[in-house]
Amino acid sequence: MPHLYLTGNGFDLHHNMKSSYNHFRKYLLSVDPQLVLMLEAFINCRNLWGDFEKSLAFLDRERVMETVDAFLPEMQPDSEDFKAADFYLATGQVNSIVWSFTNRLKYRFFKWIRSLNYTKGHRNKLLNIDANAFFINFNYTPLIEDLYDIPRRCGFAIHIAQRNGFKIRKSPPVRIYHPHPLNRGHSAKSGFHSK
Repeated sequence: MPHLYLTGNGFDLHHNMKSSYNHFRKYLLSVDPQLVLMLEAFINCRNLWGDFEKSLAFLDRERVMETVDAFLPEMQPDSEDFKAADFYLATGQVNSIVWSFTNRLKYRFFKWIRSLNYTKGHRNKLLNIDANAFFINFNYTPLIEDLYDIPRRCGFAIHIAQRNGFKIRKSPPVRIYHPHPLNRGHSAKSGFHSK
């Protein structure tokens, strides 16, 4: 019976890759400190960087609206002091926050993933992995493919940053093939199917 390996960020961290979300925060501080300030101001979560993906769900909408209120003086639309420019400045602030948490954060994340390198001593951390196993990879990095020479046909990547672009490749449904020569061309009973 072949083994099944499920790899996540712990696999990368084991190999000395600086891939935790605390490392991502350090990276952001060096390239976009304003984004860190915004995340920490508008995400209402104690452990933002310790559980980053889950924490993103806790956008503090009230805090965002307080920012809008700061840009929008207390006035009535029929008041002489009302200026449409003030209204558009306030809505522009909301757009800036939303854009930062979607497009800007995504861009910085992909740049960070692509900047990750193997560190000194990573070869000393190599594990004894069964070459005839199945692999399900939850990592954003191609470490298992690069260090262990595991071809993509032997596993299923849930998400991985492409080497040639800034988008996560969410694998389409595929057959997982057992690499053993006797089973070549026969799919494992995985529940996945190819198009």
